[in-house]
Amino acid sequence: MDSKYGNRKFLCEYNLSTDFLEHVGLKPKDIFPIKKGYILECENGVFYMKKIYSEDNIRILKNLIENSNEFSEDYNIFVANDLEELYYFLNMPSNTICNLNNMNDLKNIAKKLASIHKNCTEREMSLLREIKVENIKEEFNMAFDNILFYKKIVDGYIYKSKFDELFIENIEWILKQINITTNEVMEFNYNDICREERLKCLCLGNIEVSNILIKDDKCYFVDIEDSYLGIGAINLAKFLFEILRYLNYDIERGKEIIESYNEVRPISDIEFKIMYSYLNYPKNLIELVCNYYNKNQMFDESVFINKFNKVLESRDEKNTFIKWFYDEYVEI
Repeated sequence: MDSKYGNRKFLCEYNLSTDFLEHVGLKPKDIFPIKKGYILECENGVFYMKKIYSEDNIRILKNLIENSNEFSEDYNIFVANDLEELYYFLNMPSNTICNLNNMNDLKNIAKKLASIHKNCTEREMSLLREIKVENIKEEFNMAFDNILFYKKIVDGYIYKSKFDELFIENIEWILKQINITTNEVMEFNYNDICREERLKCLCLGNIEVSNILIKDDKCYFVDIEDSYLGIGAINLAKFLFEILRYLNYDIERGKEIIESYNEVRPISDIEFKIMYSYLNYPKNLIELVCNYYNKNQMFDESVFINKFNKVLESRDEKNTFIKWFYDEYVEI
């Protein structure tokens, strides 16, 4: 599998044999990878296939789909075993991945995300508590500790790779950004916000555009296994970040996404403040460093270096967007 697929190590472990797929009732005409899973174009429909490692997780996922106002009508899930391996399949209405350059797609995704947040039920929240409850303060503290840990390891290397050198050159900036974000979150009384049940809802853990399918102005999040109980505004901030980093932090498109979400689920002043805090967090750079040193992804070294440099090159655009966001939504 091509080196552009960072998850190829995991994807190559999948059983894609026709015998297995036909055994579970699928006759694929075409198969293509999508992050950590596959889209199967079959004679009887389109399916998203993902390998899972916990029967408990799939039980919760099935309950979540069956009890969700947003997922129960659009998602049909079934599970299949291949010896000791476990897969789940979602029957999807489309195989068309969201187009980053289609503003209508992005606005519809924002509205769908707002609807998921707005219509989260007590039953869903109860199920999500069994999976994961978000705590960004812990996330920031862990990121800070991890960066220091990797620094200690790299400092001990006699021979450093180009990525090692790039990491060491920028570590002070990374740690500074984590500290800025942590201080801002606490300034906006994050602990009090976490106690406000009205701000909590079903949040999607994997909202990259490559995991979103589009059909007739409707969007479908294919990888909902990583859902968790969190603050909707932070989930929106993560989605904004995932989109805008590919669009040079374009202010006009960012505003359209925010306003589209706001049409369905109005964002309160305190939520805008917590969004502002999270937008300062260097999430993609921290994930890149962790993936490199933990060998979570199988990109060539040149791909990691290129991704690192792109983050550095876009800092001015990101800062301009964050300043605009503060002036537009936070400053009174």
